[in-house]
Amino acid sequence: MKQFSQIAFVMMATLAFSGCDSRKPEAKKDVQPPSPTPALREETKKLEGAAAIGVNSKALRRNVDKILDAKDERTKQLQEAAKPLDEP
Repeated sequence: MKQFSQIAFVMMATLAFSGCDSRKPEAKKDVQPPSPTPALREETKKLEGAAAIGVNSKALRRNVDKILDAKDERTKQLQEAAKPLDEP
């Protein structure tokens, strides 16, 4: 049983040290810088009050803004698609 514990210790030590590396990973050169943050809507400003109850209000506001932007884009697409139907 003593041999088993010694072998297990050696294997664990080997695994632990194999994960250590003195080299630092190289930075990726093809990474694009993050895009600038889009302007937040004035109508979602009230959502920042959610911070009072412990909610990440800025993230909530950004998510709602994205949803509203997608809704506006879809509405615009539907209106453009309906134009040929409106004309005689």
